[in-house]
Amino acid sequence: MDDALVIVSELVTNSVRYGATQITVNVEWHRARGNVEIAVWDDASGTPEKQEPDFVSETGRGLHIVNQLSIDWGHHPAADGIGKIVWAVL
Repeated sequence: MDDALVIVSELVTNSVRYGATQITVNVEWHRARGNVEIAVWDDASGTPEKQEPDFVSETGRGLHIVNQLSIDWGHHPAADGIGKIVWAVL
C-alpha cells in the first residue's frame, strides 16, 4: 500500500505543479487480479512526459518513480475532452 500512496502523491503533485485547478483521484483494488489501479484526472492541458531523472534537482523524478513502482502506467485524454487521466497499475 505504501507504493500506491507514493504514486498518488507523485501524480497529484504533477497535476498541481502543471496548472490543474480541478483534480479527481480514483483508486480501485481488484482482489481477484491482485492489483491496484490508480487514476488521476485533472483539467490541465499538458501531457506528462517521462524524462531521465536528475537526482541532484529537487524536481523531475515523479514519473520515474511512478514507472519504477508500477507494473504499467500511462495517460490519455479525458472522455469529455477536458483534461487528461494519468493512470498506474501495481
